[in-house]
Amino acid sequence: MSKKLHSGKRSPLSLAFKRHLRPWHRRLGLVGALFLVLLALTGVAINHADDWHLPQSRVTLNWLLDWYGIQPPNQVLLFETAPDVLGATDNLLWLGERQILEAKGPLLAAARTEGFILAIDSDNLYLLDGQGQLQEVQDTSTGLPKALANLAVMGPDEIWLQAADGMYQSDSQLIEWTRAMPFKAPEWIQAVAQADTALQLQARSASLNWERVLLDLHSGRLFGQLAKWLWDFLAFVFVLISVSGGYIWWQQKRH
Repeated sequence: MSKKLHSGKRSPLSLAFKRHLRPWHRRLGLVGALFLVLLALTGVAINHADDWHLPQSRVTLNWLLDWYGIQPPNQVLLFETAPDVLGATDNLLWLGERQILEAKGPLLAAARTEGFILAIDSDNLYLLDGQGQLQEVQDTSTGLPKALANLAVMGPDEIWLQAADGMYQSDSQLIEWTRAMPFKAPEWIQAVAQADTALQLQARSASLNWERVLLDLHSGRLFGQLAKWLWDFLAFVFVLISVSGGYIWWQQKRH
């Protein structure tokens, strides 16, 4: 009987260690639980990304765009405001809130004519339909003048280009360009430079959607180099939770 009583006694060192271990086990468990909640919530959201249209949902929070290092465009040009905004941010052309073209160079001018949208950079002319679908790209290999500077729409069949060596008029099919002098001065597109506008934010948000943010948050990439050490620390936390929990359970079972 005395042997059994003696074997069931706990040493003061063991009691003191267990007394200090329990609070730390709870604290580490709380940290680990918060991390698991983060992984669970982001994991569920990623799993349903298509159902919740996350790939199409653009991030419009300036601080988050800054965190990703997405810079504002160098230039924001407004060509038309009605019926929908037609504007450009660097080499991107926008119709309302939709990006309809990624040009090869910074866009200089854009205009709407009957059923079509025309846009130019210094070396190319882009022809889109009324819905913003790209139909054709012209360059010098197709007879387009060199060093374009501006565009004028005088009518559905009268399109003018201003180039380094003069003015050019298109044929009715918008295929051939002929150097000419108009009877009436063309009304060149007057692009209005904008700053800190909704169009600027649209251009920045085009590079980032919520699916990517959640993937980066789930994997830890959102925190950059810090994430490597943070995720190592959290892995060590789970090791400590497992070891301390196992030790507490073994002590309780033993006694």
